[in-house]
Amino acid sequence: MEDVKTFRTKTGYCHITPDQIILNKDAVLDTSEKMTESDGVVKIVLVYILFAAYLIYSAYGDFGRGENVMAGILALVAVGLIYAIAISLDNSGTPVIDRSSIKKVEFTTGKKGLTRSVFVVRFKNKKGKIKKRLIMLPGSLNNGAEETEKALQIMRAEKLIL
Repeated sequence: MEDVKTFRTKTGYCHITPDQIILNKDAVLDTSEKMTESDGVVKIVLVYILFAAYLIYSAYGDFGRGENVMAGILALVAVGLIYAIAISLDNSGTPVIDRSSIKKVEFTTGKKGLTRSVFVVRFKNKKGKIKKRLIMLPGSLNNGAEETEKALQIMRAEKLIL
């Protein structure tokens, strides 16, 4: 696999091949290992939904006991959590994205010391739904500026970003 270009991410490496984007923890792309196409985001969202339901239940109980301030705080946290769940439903955790299914790749520059630079890859999954995969780049403590520049050069060379 001579045509593989690799750059570091927050949690591992991103390998750009002529037909796929592959995210894994190793610097060397091992084609013998089976890459799972499953989407782990669903399990996390389920946990958040259960936690939001518990918060609503607790807020209702506190309101019934006359503890209106605590009920209000719990209700606000539950509403915020439900909002976060709603906007993250189109996220995907898949480690393999076919380049033919990519609709758009966006780049957001991080604020030094505050946020990380990130690529947002929008693609069509096997069920035909448009999903979003975040590729977080290393932060400022991990040589982030140089790694971000390298990643941008690779994405531009591969014509994923114009």
